[in-house]
Amino acid sequence: MDGASYRRIVLSPHLDDAPLSCGGAIHQWTAAGEPVLVVTFMTGDPPDGDLSPFAHAQHAGWQLEAREAYVARRAEEVAALQVLGADYRHVGLLDCIYRADDAGSFYNSDEAIFGCIHPGDDRLAEEMARRLVLLGPLESTTDVYAPLAVGNHIDHQLVRHAAERWRGQDLIYYEDFPYVGEGEAEELDATPLLIPLSKEDIAAKIKAIGCYQSQIRSLFRTDARMEKQVCAHGRHASGENGWAERYWQKVSQPAQSG
Repeated sequence: MDGASYRRIVLSPHLDDAPLSCGGAIHQWTAAGEPVLVVTFMTGDPPDGDLSPFAHAQHAGWQLEAREAYVARRAEEVAALQVLGADYRHVGLLDCIYRADDAGSFYNSDEAIFGCIHPGDDRLAEEMARRLVLLGPLESTTDVYAPLAVGNHIDHQLVRHAAERWRGQDLIYYEDFPYVGEGEAEELDATPLLIPLSKEDIAAKIKAIGCYQSQIRSLFRTDARMEKQVCAHGRHASGENGWAERYWQKVSQPAQSG
């Protein structure tokens, strides 16, 4: 992976997180001619053999069989990023619902996947950071965006840890939609960076998210509810008429314009 040719690199835990959280800004950047790369980590096919009841329940919610789940989800991501004009790299690691050892699955409930990292995952952030090193040296002008891990999803926590191992404080954090709520990021020792979105940006974000039909049902129930929530969140972030996405930079860094 050659990261030096990209002005913006967005680190995405799952096949949907980058458009969900950053879709408007990604469209804005690419429309302005800035090359954008989305690096998505948890993109590997489910392992062979028996899966946990929790994993099967997730597949049922997606209305996908295990053997086709990630083929379909990767295709959804390709379509979504075509809408936004971004390139992609799929790292090929396993989603937390599939990770296990001889004692069994690490995460077997919604509470578990939004909780504490299992000891079996202790070295996974290091492995992720090693994969990021393969991007090669970046230009000094390249901005890297990592999840803030609002909502505490295990895989979002791990990607944030990996990004910090790789880049230290040289990161911009995005708020994890739809988990982010009012005020949930305020405790971060960082400066907010607001990126206003045009009508075209928000429309492209909604269209891109709509490509993830396997996830719409579990996250929003319907496309109409998704559009309503995306617009409401954008208006709340803007604080006025129009839409925006809010990002965060460490206070030791000068804030950059969107």
